[in-house]
Amino acid sequence: MLRCALCLPLLLMACQAPGTSPEPGSFSFVWLLKGPAEGSVVGEALEQAQAGHFANMEKQAEQGNLLLAGPLWPPRLNPDHRGIFIFAMEEASEARAMAARDPAVQAGLLAMEVEAFQCRAPLAELPVWHQAAVEASGVVDPEPGFHARPYVLVLASPPLEAEEAIAPLWKEGSLVFQGRLGSGSKQRSLFCFAAETPDEVRPSLEALKVQGVDWQVFPWFASKEVLRFRETFVN
Repeated sequence: MLRCALCLPLLLMACQAPGTSPEPGSFSFVWLLKGPAEGSVVGEALEQAQAGHFANMEKQAEQGNLLLAGPLWPPRLNPDHRGIFIFAMEEASEARAMAARDPAVQAGLLAMEVEAFQCRAPLAELPVWHQAAVEASGVVDPEPGFHARPYVLVLASPPLEAEEAIAPLWKEGSLVFQGRLGSGSKQRSLFCFAAETPDEVRPSLEALKVQGVDWQVFPWFASKEVLRFRETFVN
């Protein structure tokens, strides 16, 4: 299962790449946010909520509901962002109900916002790949964050212009996946880079010298197996 360390919550994401044949799948993307009780829940209650948070993620991944998860680190796109869930279900109401079962949400440590998400990556395979890698390591009962690494995410709009502009970067090998987040006039492109800090990505975006595209760059943390998505898109 995806077990990624963070101060409190978790999260993650996925993709669509140029020149690929699979049809994009439809999922629910959940932004985990600072909850109304963050800072006021302490001691044993905090420990129980955190333990329940990770246990719930593992359960939902095993049931095929939670496909991707990982924390967002400073500098965050939104100061209240804490992490991301990507759920297998397309209906926002179902994803919201699923996220509401999380003990950290129930304790008020986390709040949530749900958006539509489309991507071509084999998201359902990620928990399988991750668990196989953990088992192959021989580590018994690994801590959250085991077999994970930093990445950099980029949200960009307008989406079509952003995807056309960023296409040359696929040849450099730094892009891992891309997808579409939101719907209608609020739809944006989501890109994932195999970089550790936003400063590693910004020069590549600036070198594109494209006008009219808003690039928002921020770090996150997720399974090392996310790197395998790129193999799906470039081969």
